[in-house]
Order: sequence, then structure tokens, then C-alpha cells
Amino acid sequence: MTVGRSAFDVALGWNGGTAYVTTADAGALVPVDTASGAVGAPLTTGAYPLAVALTPVPVK
Repeated sequence: MTVGRSAFDVALGWNGGTAYVTTADAGALVPVDTASGAVGAPLTTGAYPLAVALTPVPVK
């Protein structure tokens, strides 16, 4: 799978179903389905995202 030329950091969603990968060259956070490896639509973050952190449980 390809998520960008400079994948930098990764974090798993609270249920492990999605991995979120930062791509510094594209200024985006890219969701990846961990079961299928399918790459989702990138979410724009701004310049050079180098880290990602997620809450451990869904926020209501």
C-alpha cells in the first residue's frame, strides 16, 4: 500500500480497525484499514505532520 513518500508516524484507532499514518510530504493524515490494507482519503493537517496521537476510547 502507498500512503505517501514520507510516511512518518502511525497510531491505531481505539478499536484497532484503522491505522492513521502521517505523511510529511503531503501534509496529511491517511487512514488505513488494518484488515484489508485499503487506504482511505487523506485528511489535510497542515505543513509537515510528524506525529499523531488518538484518544483511547471514542469521545461522546
